[in-house]
Amino acid sequence: METSTCDRSLTVNNVLGQAWELTKLYFPPVLILVVVMNFLPSMSNIWVNSSDLYQRIIEATASGETPELDDLGPMALAEFTVGGVLALLLIGLVETYLRGALCHVLVTTVNEQTPGLLQSLRHALRHFLHFLGIYIVHSLCILLGTLCCILPGIFMSVRWLFVPFIAMEHPELPLGETFARSYRMTEGHFGELLWLGIASVFLNILGLLCCCVGIYFTIVITLFMQAVLYRMLKPEETPAPTGPEN
Repeated sequence: METSTCDRSLTVNNVLGQAWELTKLYFPPVLILVVVMNFLPSMSNIWVNSSDLYQRIIEATASGETPELDDLGPMALAEFTVGGVLALLLIGLVETYLRGALCHVLVTTVNEQTPGLLQSLRHALRHFLHFLGIYIVHSLCILLGTLCCILPGIFMSVRWLFVPFIAMEHPELPLGETFARSYRMTEGHFGELLWLGIASVFLNILGLLCCCVGIYFTIVITLFMQAVLYRMLKPEETPAPTGPEN
């Protein structure tokens, strides 16, 4: 499916059909990253459950007592709090790194290349700080927009949908141009992209109802739906002109 000849109509049937074809070809690397990223939050629970402070609280509760923070010890409380924050920070950094690798895998499908998981992991590591900064700004803007009556968050989510993809495909671009390029790509397609986003939500709900395991399959399909949209709306890249031959 070449970029220049693929069907660019933004309908659910067309986007879902092309996403299904990509899913059949490149399902394993995307699934691996999705599973690992969904497993990471449970690591914070392991820290909490293994801490001495948590065990003391459980023992006091089991014996019918109400544990007081002053009785648990300031050092244990400080260790529990600082350790939990550091664990969450580390998990967040690893999750962001894997998200960058995931975006690179999806971008390589856009460019008609076979996505290599190790290649994407190396690419994400080389450009981790760049992607981390963009991802933080992107997430904070959408969060603040959502807190402002929800609608601004929905608007920014649609107009800046391709920011992570652009950041991975063109890490040389500055932050402002990355956001501006996504904004230009989605110009005039807000309603269609919003409807496709709603369709993706319902698809994942359907996957969740299929014994919960189906959610991993539908998540991969919806990710490839985003990759298909990126391929449809990204501008044609013309090669740089070469100078006159000597």
